[in-house]
Amino acid sequence: YERCAVVTVPSAATVEALRVRGYQIGRFEVFGNGVDAALFHPGRRDEATRAKLGGSGRTLLVYAGRVSREKGLDALADGYLALRQRRDDVHLVVVGDGPERDALADRLADLATFTGFLSGEELARTMASGDVFVFPSRTDTLGRAVVEAQACGLPAVVQGDGGRRECL
Repeated sequence: YERCAVVTVPSAATVEALRVRGYQIGRFEVFGNGVDAALFHPGRRDEATRAKLGGSGRTLLVYAGRVSREKGLDALADGYLALRQRRDDVHLVVVGDGPERDALADRLADLATFTGFLSGEELARTMASGDVFVFPSRTDTLGRAVVEAQACGLPAVVQGDGGRRECL
């Protein structure tokens, strides 16, 4: 990095992380986080998709991303299960796949819907059909899924640090 005239990064949090690691980089440029607004937009909301995901009469909480330990999904499951003890009008939708999918599915059983990996119009329709986007990861430097969810009209609940916060 130190021999580059400029280093492009996805977020100001990445700049800070590189500086904390001791890199002596003269110039950074934050490369803005864009999204395909023709694909991800509120008009993709679909009542049939909501019903299929478990949203009939419920608030759908949507997570989209890799289903792996570093994404903070244990904390998401803890919080969601505590919420479900107080109210049953919410339902979690987990969009994605990864090494922790089976364990998370076993833990949440029928209290959540697991879609597997989605992309393109199917992903956009699923996101737009939710009500709140939840993203517990503390390791993502960009958080593109956060911006995609916001483009679909969903408010996003994220960790209060790093690149995800910069998306809000």
